[in-house]
Amino acid sequence: MNPNHSDEVKAFLTRGIKAGGYVSDGPVADTFTAGWALHPFVGKRAHYWDRRWTLPSNHRHAATLMVGSLCGQESPISERLPLLGVGNFSHCELCDRKLLRGMKSRGSR
Repeated sequence: MNPNHSDEVKAFLTRGIKAGGYVSDGPVADTFTAGWALHPFVGKRAHYWDRRWTLPSNHRHAATLMVGSLCGQESPISERLPLLGVGNFSHCELCDRKLLRGMKSRGSR
């Protein structure tokens, strides 16, 4: 749970989790470059996302950022459709394995 949440929000999230529901931590920071996050319309698990490229804003749309996961999914995010904090969602097993394998190979150099 996000430590910046108010006590009321923390209590609400705790009740939701105890009732068997899934709860996200809300939108990730604008400075997000890589990490575990949940895309609202991509599966039921959190993936390890990183930034790929950015489309500039125009008069009709805000800037759109393309993100990709270690398991191969790609998806656009924007101000109106942000990535969400993991909360109590489970991690994608393939992303988990690839991240662990990458950490092991960097550590062995």
